[in-house]
Amino acid sequence: MNALTLMTVYGFLADCGAGVLAVTGLVGLLRAPNKVKLILAIIAAICMVCGVVTLSCAIGGVTRTFTIATNAVHGSPKSLEFVFAILGFIVAVAYAIALVRSEDTRVHKAFEVIAILVGVALAATSGVVASIGHITWTSIVLPAAYLCNALAIGVAVFLCIYALVGKQAADAQESAEDDELAVAPNSKLLKIMILIAFVILVLQAISLVVLVALAEFIGDQVLFWLGCMVVGTLVPVVCTYVYQKQRLVAFVSLICLVIGGYCLRIYASSLGAAGLSLIASAIARSGGAG
Repeated sequence: MNALTLMTVYGFLADCGAGVLAVTGLVGLLRAPNKVKLILAIIAAICMVCGVVTLSCAIGGVTRTFTIATNAVHGSPKSLEFVFAILGFIVAVAYAIALVRSEDTRVHKAFEVIAILVGVALAATSGVVASIGHITWTSIVLPAAYLCNALAIGVAVFLCIYALVGKQAADAQESAEDDELAVAPNSKLLKIMILIAFVILVLQAISLVVLVALAEFIGDQVLFWLGCMVVGTLVPVVCTYVYQKQRLVAFVSLICLVIGGYCLRIYASSLGAAGLSLIASAIARSGGAG
């Protein structure tokens, strides 16, 4: 892989980790079973680590990777993205340890709030990084599209885990004597998360349509409409709708969201290149006319 592809993979892995981390905090506040929260935290940490390793491969070494963080004090979006990725990994690992070693719900809730804030900040910052160099209003919409996709992936990961171990984990924890440790009823938690999934996917669809409209339909349109809209948005909507009847469709939804999310990042790159090409053509025409 070339450096540009590795950088795209890094950003995507960091976004996936961000979405899973934010959803981990959310379902924690909604009293999901500890086993489900633990698995989510581990997945978030793995995504962050894989992203940082990919970044290291892209720029040629661990030392260079961590020197990126020094530019965060100057407000560099790329450096802030890296700092949030490292912070997200630390929060995910610390939360997982707290779930295993501590029964203090105040500690858990503190980590859950921090997880939501860090996850949302990382995903949005990735969108800001992707929009650097764009010449249209897409620089405002891209962070929203990235954030929606990351959160949608996080919810899909939760639904996959819940389909496999959620009910058993909830049943095992329901016997807790302390009401603060009790889990939310299966049906209530799932209804809330399915509703959240629908809202996020609708917002993702809106942000994508606004994005392509503001970009005046430049860039790779086949990749956008087939990859981002059909595979990455419409199919997950259908899968979410039938989740209550067939929970294994959550895995189809997750795969489609991952494909759609990666297509979005490739499309964002093509959008920037197409915009610069239009500027070059306009300058050439004006020069010729002069």
